[in-house]
Amino acid sequence: KTVDKGGCCIVKISEIQRGERFSFSGFRWLAIEPTDSGTYALLDSVPELLKRRPFANLSTRRGKDLSDWKNSLARYVLRHTFLPELLSQNDQHAELLEMAVDLTALDGTGSSTFEDTIALLSLSQYQKHSDVIGETHAEFWTLTRASKKILDEMLTIKSDGTVRVNADPKFSASELRPVILLAPESEVEKEVQTEEAQA
Repeated sequence: KTVDKGGCCIVKISEIQRGERFSFSGFRWLAIEPTDSGTYALLDSVPELLKRRPFANLSTRRGKDLSDWKNSLARYVLRHTFLPELLSQNDQHAELLEMAVDLTALDGTGSSTFEDTIALLSLSQYQKHSDVIGETHAEFWTLTRASKKILDEMLTIKSDGTVRVNADPKFSASELRPVILLAPESEVEKEVQTEEAQA
């Protein structure tokens, strides 16, 4: 371990416990699921770039599937705008891994997985880790749709932690809070509590 001048301790992500917050590439993250293959982390400090965003592209033609994660505006923004910024600031020898994303709908239809380097929480992930996520300052999108049979209903998490079926992914604006999987040897900044902070 090394401590930098800003009062942060540089540690391996494998040393971060579930529910702990840490900094990576200039952003604050919440560790939600440490595993042998790496640690799943949820973005905790959402930049303006990812606030008030529709899930689906506004130019999507009527009758097209607005609830498809693979072709969503949300995925495009995360992969082509936020991810490059994240990687450009990565000077901590951290590695982002591909992860299996669960695309099963709320009603069980469309059961499938998809490989991604960055994604949103699935409903099942949120339910599993809601105890450490807690209440948030704003409503945010999941990547889980209500049903494969319905083209325009996505699930969002309200600020009080309740799940809502959002029937307007094209015009409704919520936060994009991405999930990443950091390799075990990745270095991150863990906040060091000073004696003043503990008092």
